[in-house]
Amino acid sequence: MKKVFVGNDKGMVFQINYKSAELEAVFKCHNSSITSIKCNPAYVATGSEDMFLRVWPFDFSEFFIEAKHSGAVTNIDIRGDGLQILACTNNGNLGLLDVST
Repeated sequence: MKKVFVGNDKGMVFQINYKSAELEAVFKCHNSSITSIKCNPAYVATGSEDMFLRVWPFDFSEFFIEAKHSGAVTNIDIRGDGLQILACTNNGNLGLLDVST
């Protein structure tokens, strides 16, 4: 079953069933607006105006990696093999998180 994840300006992530378009769950993930969400088969990554990049299991029970940046995280992307996440911030910095370490 495919799921869609949507973030809002209150730091919440909404899990939506792709086929039925029904809301399945809501998770509190950040203290500020979520600016980027990316998924791969192993995890979900979120970036926020609270300056944190977080890596979550699909049940959002508790993040297993967190990286604080010097500015609001404006965009993230996951490398094809899932081992690295690139984070861009509003002050022009780029961060590269090595998920394997």
